[in-house]
Amino acid sequence: MPRQITQYRIFIGSPGGLTKERKAFQEQLDDCSKSHGAKKDVHFEPVGWEDTLPGVGRPQELINRDLEDCDYAVFVFHDRWGSPTGQDGKVGTEEEWELAEKLYEAGKIRNIVLFFKAIAPGRAADPGDQLKAVLAFRKKIEDGKRHLFRDFTSLDSFRKRLNGQLAQWLADHDKKGSLALGVALDAVTTPSATVASTEPGFAFWLAEAKATRNTPAVSLHFAEKASALAMTDLEWADARNSWAVAKFGLDGFDEAIAAFREISGRLSLSRKPEERHHYASALYSTGVSLGAIGRNEDAIAVYDDVIARFSTTSEPAICEVVAKALVNKGVKLGEIGRTDDEIAVYDDVIARFSGASETIIPEQVAKALFNKGVTFHGLGQRKDAIAVYEDLVARFADELMQADIVGRAKLELARLKKRPTSKKGK
Repeated sequence: MPRQITQYRIFIGSPGGLTKERKAFQEQLDDCSKSHGAKKDVHFEPVGWEDTLPGVGRPQELINRDLEDCDYAVFVFHDRWGSPTGQDGKVGTEEEWELAEKLYEAGKIRNIVLFFKAIAPGRAADPGDQLKAVLAFRKKIEDGKRHLFRDFTSLDSFRKRLNGQLAQWLADHDKKGSLALGVALDAVTTPSATVASTEPGFAFWLAEAKATRNTPAVSLHFAEKASALAMTDLEWADARNSWAVAKFGLDGFDEAIAAFREISGRLSLSRKPEERHHYASALYSTGVSLGAIGRNEDAIAVYDDVIARFSTTSEPAICEVVAKALVNKGVKLGEIGRTDDEIAVYDDVIARFSGASETIIPEQVAKALFNKGVTFHGLGQRKDAIAVYEDLVARFADELMQADIVGRAKLELARLKKRPTSKKGK
């Protein structure tokens, strides 16, 4: 059946030297259109000088005409301002920016966003004319407080911030009532009411948040939608967890930690199995987040809390959390030089869970064995390391789920017979 697709044309303007960012811009628009826009009958179309067809007139004027036909504009700056295009001595991106502002003020373009790529340390002390012009433009934007701008340090962070903006534009599309969403979902972990035929409900937004975890800026938006519609503690915890995971993916570690602690605090007295699982998982995720910002002692304390509270449980899902907490505790002990305690923790994992059949737990036993071998190797205990790797290979040789760890163990065994080089896995 034919569908009506809404196409939003997004212009990208930038001086020279940002070829990779321009390519990433096109790739992210294409990915977002396929992964998220298609569900809403929305397509983001990239527009830049690369797409401008030759014609009669000044080349920059042709680019400007393309901009006039766009819905949004994205500008990216780094350390170059550009070369004059022949009109009043202005550079091409400057012309484009001034035109975009006029179009925005006239209501002919929906939004303008700027990105500034971080300059190398020391450049600001001796910027040169090109960087001086960029810095002067940035100051003008900051002083005017009229336009949103974002900083980025790498191509990956540019992609993340651009994804966040695309998610917002998709949300704006929803608010305008451009389409009615009616999606029946069954692949969700939290029970919820049936999704309405014209307005997506909790289950829809939660499933979207989980499906987009590889693009955390998008997942964050969906998780916020789910949180606002949660009707029970369990739904709220599931949505809040997705929000915290997205924040972690965007390097918002303090906010992620606060959210995980909020979940564990709210569910700490619950006796319902699913809520207890969320409680244990939130504690564990707090430890992971603390470890990610170098607070190893605090992370270890949280892992100890998980182990103390849930070590006697018989619930498989919570046993998995305990096993992961033990392995991560061992890794963090090694990072702060407590290798004897580290090995003891790995031995605990091996002793507790070697007979477990749950999907994740054997993986944690394999990780404990592998890390124990790495630690012995680092201590110069070559024979002990070889014995541990051989034990790992013998235990899991026929298990496809552990094939990667077994392969790494075999590689380490081969290296130990030549020259010892290894890094600890987590």
